[in-house]
Amino acid sequence: MVAQPETYPAPRLPITAWMLSSRETVAPEVIGELRQGMFRRIDSLLVSARAGATIMVIAALRHPTSPFLFLLATDLMLFVLRVTLVVCAEEAVAARSLRDNALRMRAA
Repeated sequence: MVAQPETYPAPRLPITAWMLSSRETVAPEVIGELRQGMFRRIDSLLVSARAGATIMVIAALRHPTSPFLFLLATDLMLFVLRVTLVVCAEEAVAARSLRDNALRMRAA
């Protein structure tokens, strides 16, 4: 399924605009896929983050030195940040679709 560029709005924050930018000219359907990729489901995020955290915990248990413990703490902080961002993005998309539906109903 190819996402249309207008399905997801252009990012407002400079950091998300930077993540979607490219030096080259990008086809509109690719831009749609990139924007859609920022709002993936949380299930796949949880599975990948849990797998990464499991590997880091095993490494920290086998070699409980400060570099491994630092990497474990960093990985867990990034996991929390990623989950927070995805949940907030899903809520923003849902709120936008509700607002768009309400505006369409009011216009009709």
